[in-house]
Amino acid sequence: MAENTFKKEVNKEPNKENKRVKNNIFSTIITFIGNILNGYFLTAKKLRKHLPFIFFMVLLAALNISNIISVERKHRQKLNIEKELSKLRAKHSFYSGQVAKNIKPSIITEKLKHRGIKEPNEPIIKIKK
Repeated sequence: MAENTFKKEVNKEPNKENKRVKNNIFSTIITFIGNILNGYFLTAKKLRKHLPFIFFMVLLAALNISNIISVERKHRQKLNIEKELSKLRAKHSFYSGQVAKNIKPSIITEKLKHRGIKEPNEPIIKIKK
C-alpha cells in the first residue's frame, strides 16, 4: 500500500504557521520598541487624539508619587515624635517621683534646719475679721 502523504503535509503546515506566528510576534515587539526609541509613536494620529488623556495620566502619576513621598516623610516624623514622647514620659515619671519625695514634711524640715527655720510647735491660729 502507498503511504498517506496528506497526513505528513497536515503535520508540517502547523509547524510552519507556529514559526510564522512566533516570528510575527517577535518582529512586532521589535518594531514597537524601535518606534518608541525613534519617537515615531509621538507623531502617530492615534496618539495625538489621546494626548490630553496621556498628559492627565502622567499628571496623576506625578501626584501619586509626591503623595507617597509626603506620607513617608510624615510617617518618619511620627516615629521620631513617638520616640521623643517615650523619653519625655520617662523624665516625667522620674521628676514626679522626686517631687513626691521632696514634699514630705520631714524632708522639708531637714532642708530648712541649716537656715535656722524650725517647725512650729504651736497650732496655727486663724484670724477672724
